[in-house]
Amino acid sequence: FEPVRAQLESKLEQSPDDYRLHLALSETYAGLQQKQRALEHAAKAQKLMPVSRDALSGAKVLADVAKIQARVGEFDAALANLDQLLSTQSDLSVETLRLLPEWDALRDDPRFVALLNRGHTVF
Repeated sequence: FEPVRAQLESKLEQSPDDYRLHLALSETYAGLQQKQRALEHAAKAQKLMPVSRDALSGAKVLADVAKIQARVGEFDAALANLDQLLSTQSDLSVETLRLLPEWDALRDDPRFVALLNRGHTVF
């Protein structure tokens, strides 16, 4: 992760408002087990591309933020974001949550099980 971090930091200096770079850095910091920096970049990405600005891209960012939050142990925030995504139109679905390994950290949480059992589906 360290070589990737250095490259992304360099690119971010040139494009500080690129939400995609902040997301990538967030994932990189999560991989480096630097929780606070991961969450800071996730929050910055979400601020730069909120759902209110662009429903599709904003929802994708929110889903990525939730993945990062789950990965670093911020389950309350991740579950709140998942609840929001499942309550609106997004690419995220209950079926996706059931299948993809990035949600494994939440599998034993009763709130995650409740989200899955609510039967939300996305068209």
